[in-house]
Amino acid sequence: MGAASQRNMLRFVKANPDMIKALEGKDVFFPVILAIGYAESGFNSDAAKNRNNYFGIDNGRTKFSSAGSAFAYQANLFYEKEYKKLGVTKAKDPYEQMKLIADAGYYEMDNDGSLGENPKIKPRLGNAKWNNKKQRWIRPDGSIVTFTKAESHKYYYDTIKPFINDALTAIPIGKVINSSQIIASL
Repeated sequence: MGAASQRNMLRFVKANPDMIKALEGKDVFFPVILAIGYAESGFNSDAAKNRNNYFGIDNGRTKFSSAGSAFAYQANLFYEKEYKKLGVTKAKDPYEQMKLIADAGYYEMDNDGSLGENPKIKPRLGNAKWNNKKQRWIRPDGSIVTFTKAESHKYYYDTIKPFINDALTAIPIGKVINSSQIIASL
């Protein structure tokens, strides 16, 4: 996060202007979708480089014809039932939208290895150790530590928020209303 991710985001957007066009007229804040894509793939994962899959769709197996098609697919997801119910596309700002996306269950894991590194959750782990083979936090007595949906949602929001800050710094726009104007200003 910071200057390096801002440069990488700007470089990615300049190299893939079709993703800006794909978001034109959508009620998804540009910094939110850019931040999610960056957090999930860094724009350089195997799925991102070889399949234009910046969001880990189908565990990275789904192939998209372009960055634009991947970003359009992702934006359209936020019009579906669980997101619509919470009013994701009616959010007033990127942070509210990301919070609603998280609360809708976009990211929901009770066994996330990195979730236990959260300073607010870490004390609850006690002496538990991450078991990579079992993909679980396991206490010395063999009991498994799980996380609630609310903890998972908050963790995801807290993870994405700094990338939204970076996206807003690198490319300070909200929703894409006029893609040509944005592309020309890059």
